[in-house]
Amino acid sequence: MPTLEQITETVIEIVKKRIDKEVETFNKLVDFTSNSFKNFIKTTQKAGQKLTQFSRRFIKEIDKGIDFFAFGVKRSINLVIDQMKELQPEEPLEKEIVEKPKPSQPPAIVSTDTILIRSVSGNINLDLTNQKAQVIAGKQVAVFIKPSKPVSSLEGFLYFEKISQIELKHTFYLPLIPKAFASSVFAKTYEILSLVFKGPDEQGFFKAILNIPPVVGEYKIGVDINFIDGSKKTAEKIVLVDPEGYIYDELLRGQLRIKGAKISLWVFDESINDYILWSAELYDQKNPQITNETGEYSFLVPEGNYYTKVEHPDYETYQSEAFKVREGEPVHSNIEMELKSFWQRIFQ
Repeated sequence: MPTLEQITETVIEIVKKRIDKEVETFNKLVDFTSNSFKNFIKTTQKAGQKLTQFSRRFIKEIDKGIDFFAFGVKRSINLVIDQMKELQPEEPLEKEIVEKPKPSQPPAIVSTDTILIRSVSGNINLDLTNQKAQVIAGKQVAVFIKPSKPVSSLEGFLYFEKISQIELKHTFYLPLIPKAFASSVFAKTYEILSLVFKGPDEQGFFKAILNIPPVVGEYKIGVDINFIDGSKKTAEKIVLVDPEGYIYDELLRGQLRIKGAKISLWVFDESINDYILWSAELYDQKNPQITNETGEYSFLVPEGNYYTKVEHPDYETYQSEAFKVREGEPVHSNIEMELKSFWQRIFQ
């Protein structure tokens, strides 16, 4: 595989040879025309009239020669470009292969009859403790449980415990219920949906995919385990549903959510001692993300050191300080953007 230096040297050599050849051809053409002109001067008896005609012809021939030379140079450059394409090293096949996200798997060692929460892909642990997990509103998660003995059935449910104060302040998803009664209404526990478990796998785990509701608040997952011997047990886990982060502009009348912002997440790679774009496709996510009218974004990432970068044509580029993410913590901070000046937007 040729190096960049070798390719450069080869290209320079090719260009030099071809240009030299075109110059040589042009010089021969000029010499031929000039000699013809000198011979004509020596032999003609009507030098005055013929000289004028031949001078015009000579100029035309010179013009043709220049055009021919220019065409030759252009042709040579095009040939060089074609050869450069042939000399360019091929991209490694690894870059052409997009690695598919791998479904999350439960750990090999775990307490039985305990609920585990993971990302759907990439094995990101979303459990804060054995009794509590933290997730993002509107996302999907994988729910695992390993019964302590053979079961006849598993019945899983998601219960709504209480709404977040942030949600009460900013957004209310049930418009038929007045806000004034929100606190009292949501003081009760409501069954939201059921979970369909599949399994067991080779390790004895059952798995269900849970669609997290869009309402921010506190939920509870309950799984009724019905054992073959007739005994029963219930496993429970509190699920804290956080809002997505959003990109905004602070105005006098309030916050304006920014549509069309490009937010990218960068992770520190110890092997090169630098930050690289986080490979979201391995976790069935997108990076960068483009915000819609709500300006919302979020990332579920493994433990590591990260920073975020936000770009928009009308706003100054934002780059956060580096921050550490612990296992189970989402990236979803709200980011304020600074509007570019009028002249920057006009002449960018």
